[in-house]
Amino acid sequence: MDKETLYNGLVESKKSSAKQTKLYVYGCVAIVAMVLVFAFMIFSSTMDKLVVIDQKGNEVQSHITTREKVLETTVTKFCSETTYLGNTFDRITLKENQAKLKFIMEEKSALRLWGFFKQNKHYNDALYRGYAYKGKFIKMLKMDLSQKPYAVQFLGELEVYEGANLSRKIPFVAKGKITERSAKYPESYLGWYMTDYLQNFKAND
Repeated sequence: MDKETLYNGLVESKKSSAKQTKLYVYGCVAIVAMVLVFAFMIFSSTMDKLVVIDQKGNEVQSHITTREKVLETTVTKFCSETTYLGNTFDRITLKENQAKLKFIMEEKSALRLWGFFKQNKHYNDALYRGYAYKGKFIKMLKMDLSQKPYAVQFLGELEVYEGANLSRKIPFVAKGKITERSAKYPESYLGWYMTDYLQNFKAND
């Protein structure tokens, strides 16, 4: 009797242990499934959101924004860079900024812009009179991002410095189209290219 009782006890113990093991496995599976569902819900809610950074890895905006807002911000930043390189020069930086502009603007548009500065003696004043010019992006006026190339129109300003003194501010309206080409870091890290660029000054100087 004692052996039979002992045997039955072992059988019941094994059954109980097996049952507990099954419950433990089922519990683990349920927990893993809940974690996966929760992770998927988070991923689904954030998959359309990005953080805007520039070419140096610095965050442009502190908040998370949608892809459409990212595109708008990036296009605006590209127009600001185009404004700066196309309109900023002095005796030292003239050739350097012209070379950089070639990476993000077609030659025909660049020559048209440079022709204005040459015709109106701005390059002459920079080279021989020590003047400095700075292009400043003011705000976006129009932006069509529904298809490529992107069409843009924006307001800018040309600041003219005589030595350290700001002598004039010449506002202008610029428009152009942004196309894509092979990226060339760091000059053209986005792989964008400005074409059909026109810059109309509100005052002839």
